[in-house]
Amino acid sequence: PTLIFGFAGMLSAPLGLMLGELTSETIRVCCFSILAIIVSIRMGWQSFNVQSSRVVRAKLELEGPNGMCRFSPEGQIHFTVPCAIALSASGAVVGILSGFFGIGGGFLIVPALMYVIRMEMSYAVGSSLAIITMIGLSGGAISGIPILLEQLPIMLFGVGSLLGMFSGRVIASKLVGPFLNRLFATALFITGGAMIAQIFGSGNVI
Repeated sequence: PTLIFGFAGMLSAPLGLMLGELTSETIRVCCFSILAIIVSIRMGWQSFNVQSSRVVRAKLELEGPNGMCRFSPEGQIHFTVPCAIALSASGAVVGILSGFFGIGGGFLIVPALMYVIRMEMSYAVGSSLAIITMIGLSGGAISGIPILLEQLPIMLFGVGSLLGMFSGRVIASKLVGPFLNRLFATALFITGGAMIAQIFGSGNVI
């Protein structure tokens, strides 16, 4: 499932890059901020849902026809054609948004995996790192690598981010699922709110 989602994102990311070049920076930042706030509110609300929290804590398989792909307690996916289609469609949308917003659009990977596959947050985060790498290589091959090679500060930022990801994985493995959901939602909400405040504060409003 991770590979299907990732390959779909790799194919669609260049389209997002082209759309981004045709759109002003202010519009892109506004859209990113609004999308981040909407996703954070939805994830925050779901983390307080009793049934969802019970499934996450116990790593149970959801009962009934919930989700295109069924995630079992053994960590296996009940793979079907609708599941493959849903993963491809989700990956394509995330790829376009990642190319449009920059890799920041990859924050949608975790909620997308949790919705389509109904997998636990920690598994979704681990899968998202692999998917971000795949999509990032696709977009970076077109526009990112030349910039990266010319800008030492960006390379240093990347090295710091890489170290931070490993540290974050260690911390995340020790947190309970619903709490991790709320932490993710809170960080996303603050990021979106801060970006909107920055736009209005600078007076650079559409």
